[in-house]
Formats: sequence, C-alpha cells, structure tokens
Amino acid sequence: MPPFFFRPDEKIDTEAYYKVLRYTVLPLLIKNYPTGNYVWQQDGAPSHMAAKNQKFCKDNMAHFWPKNFWPPSSPDLNTLDFFLTDRTPHLNLDSLKATIIKEWDNYPEKHIINACKRFRPRLEAVVKANGGHIE
Repeated sequence: MPPFFFRPDEKIDTEAYYKVLRYTVLPLLIKNYPTGNYVWQQDGAPSHMAAKNQKFCKDNMAHFWPKNFWPPSSPDLNTLDFFLTDRTPHLNLDSLKATIIKEWDNYPEKHIINACKRFRPRLEAVVKANGGHIE
C-alpha cells in the first residue's frame, strides 16, 4: 500500500480515519490482495481504537487484529518501524513526503517480506523478555 498523508491541519479523529479506511485502504487491499492474504494491524491511536473503526475493520478486512489482540506499543513489534526510521533529515514537509514516496516506490519488496517474516521471532523474543525491550 502506498503512503497516505493527512493534511497538516487535519485532525485525525474517528471520522477522518474511517474515510481513509473505507475509501483508500480497503479498495487498495481488495485490488492488491484479492485472496485476502494480509493482516491489517494498527496501533493504539484513539481513531484506530474507536468502536466504529474496529467494527469496520472486523466486518471488511480479510484478516484483522482487533485492539485486544494487538502487541503492546513497542517499536520491537512494529514490523516496519524498527528499520525505516531516521534515515534522512528534511527541511520541510514537502521534501519529507517526496522522499517517503520515492523511497517506498523503490524499496525492494523482498526487504518488506523479510521484515514481516521476522515478526514472529521478534514477538517470541519480547515474550521471552517478559514484555521488555529486546534491542
């Protein structure tokens, strides 16, 4: 799924996030994964945990982890965050957006697949550390 950007002045509340799920995310998932070979995972943002959006995801996503199934807010358990951060400083928002889009479009799919494959071992390491940080 390509990056999605909210407007800088936009409040990301339940309704704004619902519109992204309904009109951007779901059509892309259906188009790119018609057999439902994906898991939709979110974090603990209020708009993600809102009952309306939890219900939408449960009713429409092929495989959805509801809020009571999510791993704790931890960079160790965020599949992409742990290796896609702090790469290049930017002077303004447009520069940052352009770089995100360019890098995402050129990022080798095999690296994303490998990051997803490493999720279970990372999860097991966090469990072994009694929920503690592993890196």
